[in-house]
Amino acid sequence: MKILIATHYHPEHLGGVELSAHALGLSLSEQGHQVSWCAVSWNALGAISDSGEPFTRIALSGTNCIKRWTGLPCPILSPRSIIRLIRAVKGADLVFIHDTPYLVSIVASLAARAYKKRVLVLQHIGLVPYKSSLLSGLMHLCNIIFARIVLTPATQVVFNSLDVEHYFRSITSFSYPPRQIPLGINTALFKILPEQSRQDLHEELGIRIGSALIIFVGRFVEEKGIEFVRNVAKHLPEHDFVIAGYGPIDPNKWGLGNVQVVGVLSQEQLVKLYNAADLLLLPSIGEGLPLVIQESLACGTSCVVSYETALAAECPEELCRPSARTVTDLIEAIEGLLALQRDDLTHRERAALYAAQRWDQEEGYKSYNSLVASMFAAES
Repeated sequence: MKILIATHYHPEHLGGVELSAHALGLSLSEQGHQVSWCAVSWNALGAISDSGEPFTRIALSGTNCIKRWTGLPCPILSPRSIIRLIRAVKGADLVFIHDTPYLVSIVASLAARAYKKRVLVLQHIGLVPYKSSLLSGLMHLCNIIFARIVLTPATQVVFNSLDVEHYFRSITSFSYPPRQIPLGINTALFKILPEQSRQDLHEELGIRIGSALIIFVGRFVEEKGIEFVRNVAKHLPEHDFVIAGYGPIDPNKWGLGNVQVVGVLSQEQLVKLYNAADLLLLPSIGEGLPLVIQESLACGTSCVVSYETALAAECPEELCRPSARTVTDLIEAIEGLLALQRDDLTHRERAALYAAQRWDQEEGYKSYNSLVASMFAAES
């Protein structure tokens, strides 16, 4: 069967949505489906090559002006790309849309309805609250409008966390009951490494003896909580912070001697960083279950997160410590988790075991492959 994946960017953007779409595309291709992927090209990073991929990329073009101005990853498609996307939908048997508040998703949904195609939507994120009440209100209004365009008429909607599902149930209805399918991770790659690897990276990064290594992995934007990381690092000069990712906010300008910025890392490099860290700090909001939490725990590294993210993760507090998004509360959560780890020498093994049992990638693939098969069976 011909399956069209529709996302806002291709995986070089390195967001959790695109990386998840990439993994699911590979799995669906392995099941014998003919998979194509429509998205805006993002070649600024180039961390993932499309060579050898078993599916076809259909590159869309447009402007990233909204992303440059606000940090929101909402590309505006060119007229030619809109036509290209509509034609791709026409040639597909199933349209697999990832998230609603993007022009790619809206056009794909409307075209699928016009051509009477079956639509599968995976909704990753919920409402992202911003400092600006005007922007937050605008995003909520957009979600209401776009959910009724994309989610309500969809053949099947899937959520990967309960908090995101609860939010969208409060603002829209569904033609068919939505499902919950947690996204898995590759635990053959994201795993605990030998202790020597951890020590080697500490030396390479110049981590001070007796200092905890606290890491942040993600885009440098407001909703990820990067400014909270800055203030926490400023108030904890005795600990070392390593920041991986990219974005419009530049941590190199913070002028903090205990902060290193390592930029965009490959998955293999991320595995080493997770293993070297004492904890991951991710005070993000509005994004459901971030992929980096799953990856970090699979490598044995516990996390300090916002209450909202902790609700989506549904992890024991000794593995994923929730905190209010204030510097004082985040510091208290960090110090509490570090103290707990000093008294529990098996915490890394327990974290990795929990992640492997909870987020098995192969089980997630089986669920999606079964779901897609049932949608085609219903069509016939």
